[in-house]
Amino acid sequence: MKVEPTGTPSTTPVTRTTAEARKPAAQPSLPGPDAVSLSSDLHLADVALRAAAMAGDVRPEAVAHAIELFNEGRIGSDLEQLADRIIDSLTESRVDET
Repeated sequence: MKVEPTGTPSTTPVTRTTAEARKPAAQPSLPGPDAVSLSSDLHLADVALRAAAMAGDVRPEAVAHAIELFNEGRIGSDLEQLADRIIDSLTESRVDET
């Protein structure tokens, strides 16, 4: 199939513009009155992250003991059990908050 051009080529010369001649982009408008609502699960995750990030919550002796147990293979090998315990502790603390 042969494609024929539908128009004639432009004979208008092209001129370069300089950076000063260009108009700046329009400024973005300020955000409107949008609102964000978090699901209860996401709120729980947010609370957990904030609690974990609080200073002073780390007990060096407990961390050292956990590292020792991990290196011995006594913890961290059953990921499902670990996930269940994390979920249980979070849901227990959530019940205590209400």
